[in-house]
Amino acid sequence: MSGCRRLTDEEVERVFSEVSGKTKLLILVGLTYGTRISEALALTVGDLKGKFVTIQGLKGGQKQTYPIPEPVKKVVNEVIKIYKDSGINVVDTTPMFCGTGDICMSRQNASQQLKKAFKSAAIDGKVNTHSLRKSFVTKIYEATNKDIIRTRLFSRHSSINSLIHYIETCEDTNLICDFKW
Repeated sequence: MSGCRRLTDEEVERVFSEVSGKTKLLILVGLTYGTRISEALALTVGDLKGKFVTIQGLKGGQKQTYPIPEPVKKVVNEVIKIYKDSGINVVDTTPMFCGTGDICMSRQNASQQLKKAFKSAAIDGKVNTHSLRKSFVTKIYEATNKDIIRTRLFSRHSSINSLIHYIETCEDTNLICDFKW
């Protein structure tokens, strides 16, 4: 989403200290897999129960399979317990992010929950659901030593051109301080 910014590591720590349950999982999925909000909301309990999750790019992007790290598994199990305790019959096809009952949460509701979480963590500026994806892309770009090809594969962008916006917003502009004129 144009104009939103990525989250800093400190902001991520603050927001995690403020949230739990499916809101925490929604943030964790966005940061771990770089999902668009519609991709995250499309996940089912069965998608996140095994060792791997496959994320299908919904904007012409590619399908990518990722391992499910222990912190994600832990929160998935907490959310499943919350659903069962509230009377939801949890099966593999149950939406991972339920709204009312076992109906999938709406994009608007997800956006409202994230805005509330960011506000309670005192995170200012233009942050929204897409900030999680931007944060993911930044981490991947840095972890691959700024390898744009590998970053595109991890982020499921359909082309490098569609990825450029993310990369431009996460470059370190302090590099100009290293110039010797």
